[in-house]
Amino acid sequence: MSTSGVRLEAVEALLELAANRGLVTTCDVCHRLVKPLTLSDRCAYIDTLDAALVGKATCFVSHAWDNPLADTVDVMRQIECETPGTLFWFDLFANNQHGTEARPFNWWCNTFQKSIEQIGCVVLVLAPWNKPLPLTRSWCLFEIMSSLNAGGAVDFRICLPVHQRTAFVAALRKDHSSAVQALVDVKTEESQAFHEDDRQNIFYAVEKSIGFHKLNSLVNDRMRDWFLDQGKQSVEAAEQSGKDLSRDIEFADLCSSVGSMLYEFARPKDSKDVLIYHRRALDIRTTVLGDHPKTANSHNNLGVVLEGRGPLMQEAMKEAMNHHKKALLMRLALFGESNLETAASYHGIASVYSTCKHYPKALQYFKKALSIQVLAFGDEHQDVATTHSCMGSVYFEQANDSHSVFQYTQALNCYTRALHIQRNTVGELHPDLAVTYNNIGIVHKTRGDLGKALEYFHKALDLRQIVGEDHPDTKKAQHYIDLIRRSSPFSCPYGIEEGCSSDTEVGAGTSRASAAGSKTSTGWFEEKYVYDFSSDSRDCDDIDCDDSGDNDSDNNSSDSDRDDDDDGDGDDDDDDD
Repeated sequence: MSTSGVRLEAVEALLELAANRGLVTTCDVCHRLVKPLTLSDRCAYIDTLDAALVGKATCFVSHAWDNPLADTVDVMRQIECETPGTLFWFDLFANNQHGTEARPFNWWCNTFQKSIEQIGCVVLVLAPWNKPLPLTRSWCLFEIMSSLNAGGAVDFRICLPVHQRTAFVAALRKDHSSAVQALVDVKTEESQAFHEDDRQNIFYAVEKSIGFHKLNSLVNDRMRDWFLDQGKQSVEAAEQSGKDLSRDIEFADLCSSVGSMLYEFARPKDSKDVLIYHRRALDIRTTVLGDHPKTANSHNNLGVVLEGRGPLMQEAMKEAMNHHKKALLMRLALFGESNLETAASYHGIASVYSTCKHYPKALQYFKKALSIQVLAFGDEHQDVATTHSCMGSVYFEQANDSHSVFQYTQALNCYTRALHIQRNTVGELHPDLAVTYNNIGIVHKTRGDLGKALEYFHKALDLRQIVGEDHPDTKKAQHYIDLIRRSSPFSCPYGIEEGCSSDTEVGAGTSRASAAGSKTSTGWFEEKYVYDFSSDSRDCDDIDCDDSGDNDSDNNSSDSDRDDDDDGDGDDDDDDD
């Protein structure tokens, strides 16, 4: 296999020929254009080009043959703009398309691996953005694996056609959780090949090297960074457009949704932007819409983000409670008591009380939220699961204070119920399950059942491919696994015998993932601090959220709700929220 590459002009010329003949996919272009043009000499298409268009390749293009050729050329244009003079190794050009089936798997395997290592740069053409076709093709996976196996010697990146970026931003405006779902749907182990033998051989090669779990994780890392960077770039592009955005509701929706996505994935470098974007959305919505579902959602989102800073940030806690109260007042006026939007505000208020160790009040408001959710959805819904999980965390913290076996049992019952619902509603691979696994593991650890605890911490860690290695939920699971293993000299299938003792730590948390109800602030090693909200009722004096009640009960360090429904009908309409 040659490592020669072609200039962009050559690929664009072939694309024009294909378009004139009505050919769309790379596969069609190969069989109905390239092979007939090279049949007489039975050569590679690159061999028919002028020497000025050919040279040593500097970029290996990985793509799916069932995607439009125009998508691959679009990505090449982007690379050319970044690095003028790029020479593309493109299999449609570089490989002799005659007699390909006669070549054994090992020939393809060795030549792909060597070519990728020699070229040193691989660009994966990812399209469509939400269900990338290359990730369903075994040979594309082999190219990705070859890039990643080379470590730092190969620069591996993903790139999407411009129209796919536009589609992503449009989807992001409507519902930020679509980005999460795109990562959940990455299952490279389900990829296919034209020849079953190739698929089996590639699967064997993957398993013998980095494994599918690691492969999924590495692909998700690149996709997640692209999603986050593209979201921020879309906000920056609007800001640089020269338009007056001070009353632009579409821009407010974009800021809100991007802020929610950044918070969802919890990339450390984005922490300041989350608050900035949600504040901008609130300012515009307040000015233009006044008391409106979207304005209430912005208050709710800010409450979630501020509450996530933890109970030691007193001013943040005060501001978080104030935002949740304002959201509740608007929602009561707009929708009444028995509405899911109102339930989301009750959930948010409960989360702040919980974070600040006001356990009876937290349970009171979580139960208000739960009663509305069950009435609207029934028992089997993700929002119901979230509230059960939050209540479990409250019972857990209350049990830590009182050493009550009954309350530990209550906590475990709530978490188990939440896990059952999550498995039935969002499936086994959703990141919400990682948080619930962590919570169940913490209860078992605290009760001294360390073997069972490790089982659940490992289950949480197995979902790190969705949220990433640096996500708080991933770090939390790894932290407890390391802590337990360091504390015991024994061995068992998970590295420790059941019943061994170790230092007890608290801090069960709920999900960072959204639903109508939850965002997480994990706060593992927080000092017990009780904040008095009674002096900060401000313009919400008629809402009973003052500090009354004892602090001997439950806590979760949960996040509150981010809502997607702007019209109060229970459907997820809006971008952010």
